[in-house]
Amino acid sequence: AGDPAMRLVVGTDDQGRVRARAVLHDAGDVVGVSNLTADPGLEAEAWRAVVGVAAGRHLVGWEREEDLASVTAVGGLLLGPLRVWLRPEG
Repeated sequence: AGDPAMRLVVGTDDQGRVRARAVLHDAGDVVGVSNLTADPGLEAEAWRAVVGVAAGRHLVGWEREEDLASVTAVGGLLLGPLRVWLRPEG
């Protein structure tokens, strides 16, 4: 049950405690990454795990300014600002 294009990736420690997690959306040519969170100091490690799960495909995410260092530490490139377009009601 559920969307086969969606995948929850969870990283645990030796005691089975969740230390990092991310939601991946398989969009064919790219993998969308959302809701990536990790315990302090594990952010870059979490991104390396996501890169591994994506199997060489491009990743797309919408990280905030404070999260970009972890992404660039594993080779991510900032392409530009995110724009959200809203359709007027009616």
